[in-house]
Amino acid sequence: MGMKIDIEVVTGFFGAGKTSFINALIKNKLIRKEKIVVIQCEKGEKNIDEKILKNSQIVIKQYEPTKSLTEDYLKNIINIHSPDRIIIEYNGTKRIDEFLSILS
Repeated sequence: MGMKIDIEVVTGFFGAGKTSFINALIKNKLIRKEKIVVIQCEKGEKNIDEKILKNSQIVIKQYEPTKSLTEDYLKNIINIHSPDRIIIEYNGTKRIDEFLSILS
């Protein structure tokens, strides 16, 4: 039986507040003992909060914004980190339907 991993996809245009939302989500809502991987598919004006970066249960991965996120990349992240939750910051200018198809 496979492991259950919650996946949140945060999408929006540049400057829409995706990183701010992720910071608030991690700080205020998520279970403290969860192992979380955040995949950032763009580099905006805001950064992941310094306190979050220091948390050993949270891994931040930068993904090349010009490339499409692949199923193999996600499988590799899961195999290496065994997260309880993956949060993907996805640029709103890319086609979300192509990306969502790899999740199924």
